[in-house]
Amino acid sequence: MKRYSSLILLGLILALGGCGKRDEKILARVGDHQVTLSEFEQRWERGLQQKFSSPQQELEIRRKTLDLIIDDKLMIIGAYEQKLNESPEVKKQLEEGKSRLLLRVLYEKEIRDKVKVSNADVKRHYDKLEFEVRARHILVKTEEEAKKIKEELDKGADFAQLAKEKSTDPSTKDKGGDLGFFKWGRMVGPFQEVAFRLKPGEISSPVKSRFGWHIIKVEEKREAKREPFDKMKPQIESQLKGSREKERVEGYMDQLKKRANLNFAPKALKLVISKAKETKGKIEFTDKEKKIVLLEYKGGEWTLGRFADELAKTGPFRRLKFEKEEDVKNFVEGALMQDLLADAAKREGIESAKEFKKALKESEEKILLTKMQREVLPKDVTVSDEEIKECYQSHQDRFKVAAQVNVKEIQVKTKEEAEKLLKRIKRGASFKKLAKEKSLRKWAAKKGGEMGYFEERRYPELFKAAWNLKKGKLAGPIKTKGNNWSIIKLIGKKEESLQPLEEVQEKAKNLALAEKRKKVKADWLENMREKVKIIIDEKLLESTVKAKG
Repeated sequence: MKRYSSLILLGLILALGGCGKRDEKILARVGDHQVTLSEFEQRWERGLQQKFSSPQQELEIRRKTLDLIIDDKLMIIGAYEQKLNESPEVKKQLEEGKSRLLLRVLYEKEIRDKVKVSNADVKRHYDKLEFEVRARHILVKTEEEAKKIKEELDKGADFAQLAKEKSTDPSTKDKGGDLGFFKWGRMVGPFQEVAFRLKPGEISSPVKSRFGWHIIKVEEKREAKREPFDKMKPQIESQLKGSREKERVEGYMDQLKKRANLNFAPKALKLVISKAKETKGKIEFTDKEKKIVLLEYKGGEWTLGRFADELAKTGPFRRLKFEKEEDVKNFVEGALMQDLLADAAKREGIESAKEFKKALKESEEKILLTKMQREVLPKDVTVSDEEIKECYQSHQDRFKVAAQVNVKEIQVKTKEEAEKLLKRIKRGASFKKLAKEKSLRKWAAKKGGEMGYFEERRYPELFKAAWNLKKGKLAGPIKTKGNNWSIIKLIGKKEESLQPLEEVQEKAKNLALAEKRKKVKADWLENMREKVKIIIDEKLLESTVKAKG
């Protein structure tokens, strides 16, 4: 796939967020606000999934989930009451997110709404999963190259060798073009259509896909394992819809490119490539060079200065190579596509569409909710020294240091070896020396086997054996993680202890603040629940329960 297409496709999918056809049944009304069934199900699916012992248990957890959504609605109502939506900060955030929302609604209108998958489509796909093939391919850029390779193969050339020499597919060329076994739906359309028609040993004529031109050789064909149709149907439906949306995105963006009539300046392209070679990728232009036009298109132009600005946005972790003109074009088209999509959204009147206005309102409410949760409700909450002390005393389990032991250890592969070493030490051999020579735990072996103080949760087997020892005494062999065996010598113990308040003052303060903020929020929500009318559709809520009695 072309680089710009894959980047923008990913951007669109991420921008899409919670789009899609929604179940708009009203599950609850909170003042003038509503909780739809789809909103509830989205929150439910994001939560902790568990098995329920009864429908009543599941209903209880679902009710708690609905309560959380109602709390959010109450905070949004509170934000509007305080006119937070009129603050410059909120307005700025909303404006900055507008382009993302425009793309989201554009995606719905031009891509998702126009892609259909029928039951017949799913069944046809399922029937083709009966077999899988193992194939090799040679990928090149032009039809002319592909035809020459086919002629060589017809004269008896080795397919795997030619793939190593000529294929541009980096993932398979070193394997002689071997793709391994694959089922229907794993490869792009034109490729798989040909591959599944070929018999083992047959080689195709040149086949064009969006990646280039392929020569395909089928090595094997065999029956494939597959689940019953009813079980696979949802998965196939999702796969088909995803691939068709992807193809439609590619086609739609190609239309935008064609409409924009992109014209690159050859001299400017060559300058970028030469600069990349000179500086090993770090491209810099003089002030005069920055004014040179790299691209003209319907609606604007790109100078080399704009190219440099966009390149700077890619960040240090994305390494781009500009070795040929196509590399430069792909990068520019990728960055420009965002503008072309925004222009398309404006042409389509997306900004006036009810879907966009609804998405904009939802975005505003999310911003307001976050502001209430992080800034408004916790604002001005403080704690006194007395409250910090009280919190420390009531949560002493949070400030305890667990019991610890320090041992020297020699870890070996077998119980027999450990027993032999234990006997040698009891007869007077140096534990420290043997640890350095024999122990598998190398970081400790360097210190004569000493492991330093550790809690039970870190090395439970060693801790349990050491805790019952007296200082200087030995224990073992002890089976440890990885089926190794250890012998140990106790150096010291530390009983469980409570850290003094003065040592954990900041931790205790933060805990006290968190508890007080939680109470402030709970009190505020309780007050709002008394003021705001809340109506829940109990029958609809009960209908969401899936556990069986």
